[in-house]
Amino acid sequence: MRRELSFSDALTVALAHNGELYLAQGDVAIAGDELALAGSVFAPRLVGNARVAREDQPGNAQSFAWKDQLASASLGITGLLPTGLTYALDLGASAERLSSPFLTVFSPAYTTGLTLSLTQPLLRGGWRSINRQPIYVAALRRDVTVQQLQVRLAELVGEVEVAYWSLVLAYREREAREASLKLAQDQLAESTRLVRLGTISDLDVLEARAGVGRTQQQLIRAQQQVADAEGGLRIVIVGNPDWGPDDSLVAIDNPDLTPVSYSVEEHLQLAHRNRPDLVAAHVELEAESAALAVTEDGLLPALDLVATASKLGFAGDLERNYVTSGVSVFDNSLSPSYVVNPDLNGGLGDSFKNLTTSGNYTVSLGLKLDLPLDNSAARARHDRQRHVRARAQTAKQ
Repeated sequence: MRRELSFSDALTVALAHNGELYLAQGDVAIAGDELALAGSVFAPRLVGNARVAREDQPGNAQSFAWKDQLASASLGITGLLPTGLTYALDLGASAERLSSPFLTVFSPAYTTGLTLSLTQPLLRGGWRSINRQPIYVAALRRDVTVQQLQVRLAELVGEVEVAYWSLVLAYREREAREASLKLAQDQLAESTRLVRLGTISDLDVLEARAGVGRTQQQLIRAQQQVADAEGGLRIVIVGNPDWGPDDSLVAIDNPDLTPVSYSVEEHLQLAHRNRPDLVAAHVELEAESAALAVTEDGLLPALDLVATASKLGFAGDLERNYVTSGVSVFDNSLSPSYVVNPDLNGGLGDSFKNLTTSGNYTVSLGLKLDLPLDNSAARARHDRQRHVRARAQTAKQ
């Protein structure tokens, strides 16, 4: 079957069926996902937990037997800021029923709390530049894959151009050889006629017959060039699944020769600026240099400033037992007697109310040091990245 192809048709088929181009497009998509993953570390998370527990203890050396029922739940938001600050804001509540005449004060007892925890790295992983560096690296590596895709596109377009116009040239060459053969055959016929008339010698006929033979050989070579060029184009564009092995590809476009308006030097400078492989090498070096800063940060010890602040609320039912025997509600025999805050009497709702109105709180501030005695893993990662960067530097040159 004769299949006529314009250059646009050939390029479309090649783009649709090139496996390397498909893989390069997949690399771009994967790099985009890696960039989204790198940026997701700053996304806040909603966390929650719920727990129920029951104990029935026989007692020990310091206390009598007791029973305890506990239910607790919490809901909070946690996340990471670009400065490296880790935050957690948690709202929790618990209900407890403790049955022990020498331990229980309130039963049931309802405890609520609002807690804010902050951890700011001062050395490793500290401050904005280093924490945004992985995003910067991922963005550069995505740009590298984009440039590599453009490299493959440019290579494929160039391969299609060479193969297509080679086929056009082979067809033109065959047409020229066919015309030459027709002319040589006409000359042979004319020479044969003239030798019969005695106008020319037999040597002229032999010379014309040799010319026909030479032209036939040239036509055979031209036909082979057409077959080779057609096979080359088929290899480049692959073709549609419904194309048969005996189908012939016919290039129907004519070359459009546009006059060159720039000097050779200007074209070389333009190509050097716009070549995607050079751009990709430059961007890859920049990405690996940024990744080197990340591994260098990993060599530092971890010194974190840790701060915690909690607001507390409580309510419950005061138990009458041995522990509370001296409380004024039940007994005034102690002097002075202990007076319970009346706001503490109530249920879970009262506990949440006391959370907002009472002045009960806890605060803490401290430092946390993590200094590996053997930092070989971090140093190995840093050394590896230095070698990767050196390789990128060599590729750029």
